[in-house]
Order: sequence, then C-alpha cells, then structure tokens
Amino acid sequence: MRASFLTKTNFSLFKTRNNLNRNFSFWSSPNFNRPAQEELKTGLLTGLNEVREKKGKITNSEFLYGLKLLPPTSAPLKNLEKKDQNLQVLVSDPNYIASIVLVTLRRLSIPYEDSNSWRKLIENEFKGKLNLIELIIIEDDWYAFFSFLINYCLRKIIPSNYHNRSLVYYGKAHKFKSIVDTKNDFALYAFLLDKQSKIIWKTTGGIIEKEKEEITQIIIKLEENKSF
Repeated sequence: MRASFLTKTNFSLFKTRNNLNRNFSFWSSPNFNRPAQEELKTGLLTGLNEVREKKGKITNSEFLYGLKLLPPTSAPLKNLEKKDQNLQVLVSDPNYIASIVLVTLRRLSIPYEDSNSWRKLIENEFKGKLNLIELIIIEDDWYAFFSFLINYCLRKIIPSNYHNRSLVYYGKAHKFKSIVDTKNDFALYAFLLDKQSKIIWKTTGGIIEKEKEEITQIIIKLEENKSF
C-alpha cells in the first residue's frame, strides 16, 4: 500500500512538473510576449530611456496659440470620484483665469515629484488664478478590464482634493497624440489653456524656475485681456 501511494505521488508530481513546463513555455512564447515585442518595435522603451536621461524634460517650454486641447472622445469622461465630467466645463470655470492640464499616457510611471511640483506651483503661487486638471489616458485595451484597480492606485497617488478634476480615459488616442504632439508615452505633458481650451503654452516634466516666470507673464497678459 505504501509503494502504491508513493507511485501515485510520484506520478502526480511528474504530471504537475510537466504542466508547469508547458505553462512556462506558453508564457515565454513569442505569441504571448507579442505586446512586449511591439513596444520594442514602436520605440516605447526608447521613450522611457529618453525620459529617464532627461529627467522628464524631453522638450523645452514653448508658446503656442490657436490649437485647442480636446479629449480623445466627445463623450463625458469619468473622474476619480466616478462621476461624469467634461474637460471643457472644467477649463471654462469662471473661478480661474486659466488652466494647467497635465496629460499623461502612463500615469503610474510618472515620478511623484514631477506631478507634485505642479500642485505646489498652483497652491503656493497661483491659487485662485490657475486651475489644475489631469487628463489620464490609458490606451491599452486590456487595461480597461482592470480599471477598478488602476483607478484605486490613481486615487492613492493623487490628492483627494484633485480627484474631481482628474479625468480618466480608456481607449485609443492616436489622433489626439498626433494633434497635440504627445508622442512619448512615458512623459508628463503640461498645457496652459485659456477658457476656450486653446493652448497658450506647453512643456514637459516638472516645473522649473524659468517656466514659472513664463507662466507669470501669461497670467499678467490674461488679467489685462491682452491677446497673444
């Protein structure tokens, strides 16, 4: 009986090992790793390296005017309070002179100090003048199945008083990225918009001293109703 038990146990272990080997072969197969291979082909890893090497500042700040920043969809987006919200409504808020919209495509990979530098700027130097909004775009279709978990993580890293102004979009955004030139998926893009959602100014990464001065000049012009 003991021999029979050992024989059955050994057979079960052998069967389990074969299943593990078969499963491992599947997980490591080229078909399963196709998304990773596509990322290599499309240069996403190059984008990550660029952001790391330049510490988020992949482009210099620039003044723009005329182009509107519109979300990838005309439908209302969900904010982190799970309520429908419209980007244009937030931007046109009469309580503010203008808005800073932070656009990210891989929000969970953005260094906290970069996004937090914008919150500090608003709260310490432009409180009551600049509205801070986040547009979080998640293009990978299968991530939508884990939206509850992703949104939970987002609520943890974004302060609660910004949850109603943090909009999340799950879906393709190729046209949006092309129009506003947000081609590096690992970067944080900051846009300064007027009340008509027109882009006045743009930069990447965390805020730096030179950019504070540029924003100050823009605010002065807007307060004086001067054109750009």
